[in-house]
Amino acid sequence: MAEKHAPDHLVIQKVMKHYGGGGEPALKSVSLNVRKGEFLALLGPSGCGKTTLLKIIAGLEKATEGEMALAGEGLDAIPTYRRDIGIVFQSYALFPHMTVDANIRFGLDMRGIKGKEADDRVEEALDLVKLDGLSGRMPNALSGGQQQRVALARALVIRPKLLLLDEPLSNLDAVLRKSVRVDIRELHERIGLTTVMVTHDQEEAMSMADRVAVMANGYVLQHDTPETIYEHPASAFVATFVGSPPAILLPVEKTGEGYGIGGTAFTPSRSLAAAIAMQNGKPVLLGLRSDRLSFADEAGPLTITGEVHSSEYIGGSWLVHVALGEHRIAVPTRERPPQFGEVAHIRIDEAEPLLFDPDTGARVAHS
Repeated sequence: MAEKHAPDHLVIQKVMKHYGGGGEPALKSVSLNVRKGEFLALLGPSGCGKTTLLKIIAGLEKATEGEMALAGEGLDAIPTYRRDIGIVFQSYALFPHMTVDANIRFGLDMRGIKGKEADDRVEEALDLVKLDGLSGRMPNALSGGQQQRVALARALVIRPKLLLLDEPLSNLDAVLRKSVRVDIRELHERIGLTTVMVTHDQEEAMSMADRVAVMANGYVLQHDTPETIYEHPASAFVATFVGSPPAILLPVEKTGEGYGIGGTAFTPSRSLAAAIAMQNGKPVLLGLRSDRLSFADEAGPLTITGEVHSSEYIGGSWLVHVALGEHRIAVPTRERPPQFGEVAHIRIDEAEPLLFDPDTGARVAHS
């Protein structure tokens, strides 16, 4: 983990990428800083520009506009092979006709590093990724997780200034993905190498990174710690993209008696009612996270009422899906869940839930 006051190691300023042809730019004035020793995740859906940004950092693509610097040195005029950047590709890109040892040595060979220094570096890299004793094997004799470790060792052996990971876990099964995720994070803690990872998996980003840059449509929407992004999302998109399950957005309607959600009465807290009132009758979206919801015995303040449609047993607890008119909300419980068709009262277990503008998606502040 980067020290709190560590200097900026990678600086990206107003980078734009346009492929031409009259379409929208893939990147639209992206600015980011990555501190020395920090693990940053670029998180977003397919087509948001995160992989394009990674390729520009690596030198595999050229930015249309903007500047980048690594360790205080401008990158724009430096070719890929001289950037001292280690890359782990989504496909691992191992040479199938080379042994593990030869694959790892490849970057050293390209740099003219031979003999004992090369031997020592390869041994060190194998030890870091826990592949001792496998140096003589061919890639097709390795599991997916082992191949991923070889690709990681090949990137580390050159002792790069920066490590880039392009969806490094996407080819692994679910169980192995979690195991390797922990291994990569532990490796990062041990060596403190500045790392930028591209992923569309918010669980990977939130569990592995020191900071996360959430991207959409070529923009960085929010760049902060995982905790801040989860607790204080800057927009409706961030709220609904981050979290498992993601936040649910429900329109709050003004009624003659007060407020309603999905055709059912809703009594907000005093601060929530004041924030809604400040919109002067303009619609507002209430953002709710499942982990802040529970079942209540009866309707009351900060409760909403709906009808149970289904439930999932997820090991030690249930996730109950409740309909609020045309909307759906998922509520966790460790108790035996209410049955299909039953009326359910849902308590919002926080005084100041999220509020968003339905037109712009911007966060609405509480008074």
